[in-house]
Amino acid sequence: MAGSLRLAFAGLSMEATKVLTQIAGLPYIKLAAAADEKRRDALERFQAEFNAEIYDSIEELCRSPNVDAVYIATPPAMHAAHALIALRNRKHVIVEKPMALTIEDAEKMNEAAEKQGVKLLCGHTHSFDPPVRKMREIVRRGDLGKLCMINSWNYNEFMLRRFTDEELAATHGIVLNQVPHQVDIVRLIGGGMVRSVRATTGIWDSTRTSEGACACYLEFEDGVPATLVYSGRGYFDTAELFWWIGEGGQSRGPETNRNARANLKKLGGLDRESKLEDLKEREMRYGAKGLGEV
Repeated sequence: MAGSLRLAFAGLSMEATKVLTQIAGLPYIKLAAAADEKRRDALERFQAEFNAEIYDSIEELCRSPNVDAVYIATPPAMHAAHALIALRNRKHVIVEKPMALTIEDAEKMNEAAEKQGVKLLCGHTHSFDPPVRKMREIVRRGDLGKLCMINSWNYNEFMLRRFTDEELAATHGIVLNQVPHQVDIVRLIGGGMVRSVRATTGIWDSTRTSEGACACYLEFEDGVPATLVYSGRGYFDTAELFWWIGEGGQSRGPETNRNARANLKKLGGLDRESKLEDLKEREMRYGAKGLGEV
């Protein structure tokens, strides 16, 4: 596989599983290594499946001379620390959103990438999606005249999915987990820098204890306004406005929200957190018994 990018995974999480299904087998990527500090069985499966190096620590992984780039798929609180380790070892980095939990950490990551002369990307990033890039192209050419306003809505059942309360709290629910997608898309379409931002978030559902909805108003330097509205509370679905096609272009059933609420309710009780953690380990993370090979 001469000329291929030797990619490693820091953390064999649910996020890693999603990415692996998309890139495994691509001729220009070699899955070269993985590190996970807790899931040894998953590491051994990764080694067997991809003939890759495996490590018990991120530090060891990032010192490998056989790795060009590292995909950071560890918990959000560790994104900055693990990305900095990789960057300081002169590895290109793709880090799951949220990039970091503070502006200060994000700036440190940018500075490290510039100093080491490597690439830093936060993914997955919808501004690379062909429909979004086509919208930007239409705006830039002025095919429909001057851009006057941008509106972005997304209502779904995100807060009812199989996340523990601890996971949601780490990203303030939707705020650092889902709204970055809207920011990414709107900034590409609008072009240029934003000069002002106002937003309100809300915890309006006793089902969860983290922010499940927000309304944001931002204004670009050229005066173009944009609204970003997101609710993951499962009481309305914007797919209904688009012939039941979801945000990724996939078919989305009208009962999705109701089923998600019912499924979460079944896991209720004082031990819900442990049940959710066990479910993720059994069915959703890389190497889980309920998942077939990538």
